[in-house]
Amino acid sequence: MSGSRSSTTARSRPSAPGGREKSGGPSRRRSRRPPPASSRSGASALGMHERFRDRRRAVRDAGLRRRRRLAGSATALVALAALAIGLTHSPLFRVAEVTVAGAEGERAAEVVAAAGVDPGANLLFVDLMAAAARVRRLPWVADARLTRVPPATLEVSVTLREPVVVVRLADSSWLVDAQGMLVGGGARDGLARVDVPDTVLPSVGQPVDEPLVRAALAYAAGLPDALRARVQRYEARAGQPLRAVVTVTADEDGPTSIPVVLGGGDDVAAKGRALELILERVTADENLDTEGFEIDVRAPENPVLTPVP
Repeated sequence: MSGSRSSTTARSRPSAPGGREKSGGPSRRRSRRPPPASSRSGASALGMHERFRDRRRAVRDAGLRRRRRLAGSATALVALAALAIGLTHSPLFRVAEVTVAGAEGERAAEVVAAAGVDPGANLLFVDLMAAAARVRRLPWVADARLTRVPPATLEVSVTLREPVVVVRLADSSWLVDAQGMLVGGGARDGLARVDVPDTVLPSVGQPVDEPLVRAALAYAAGLPDALRARVQRYEARAGQPLRAVVTVTADEDGPTSIPVVLGGGDDVAAKGRALELILERVTADENLDTEGFEIDVRAPENPVLTPVP
């Protein structure tokens, strides 16, 4: 009988969605487990190894390129050095001609001889400074400069000393430039004359140290052009101040002159202005006889016309 059955019929339960029946316990989703730690460390080590290998390859390639550049540069330098040595020792640069600018004739020949450059010497190896120094030793040369003119010419440019006064001794005449250097013997028209009969001059090419001659040079260089042209001569006698003989007037009867006491070679400009003032007054007075008188400008602020002692 149905009532006496000990077993009961189980109630049917609705099916889970999708036709699957739910289990007796709560439902759980499946989760993806991470790979084992040993797998991750192996992949990381492989990537690092590849990066190190790429870095070593890049460093090796860069070093190889650098060595190639250095080798190429060294080869080029060696080639250039060989070319330079070949050119410097080439017959192309042997001195074939020495030209002179600033001097002619015998003086040009003296310059070439003083330079001392042997024909056939290598133009690039000529000691220009030493050769110029030898040329400057010539007494009439103020300065000298040498220039290489490739391929085979050496040019010597000289500046000559220009005499400004003729120093007259008792029995000879000598030329002296503005720096007081004794240029040579002889006389020259148009130059101021300095009479120093009691003076002993140095050898040619040496400076004149006589104070009266040096003072005369100062006036010859420092007086105004118009006044300097009126100076006939300077007189430098031992134990006396420097004097100049200056033209007062020039007419058909000949020039008239007057002595001027100059003193030392200081205050040249002021003494020149004082002398011009006195000469202007003397020239304006037609009745003034300057015979037996002299002008003293040693004190330029107070020039005087005095009798000759």
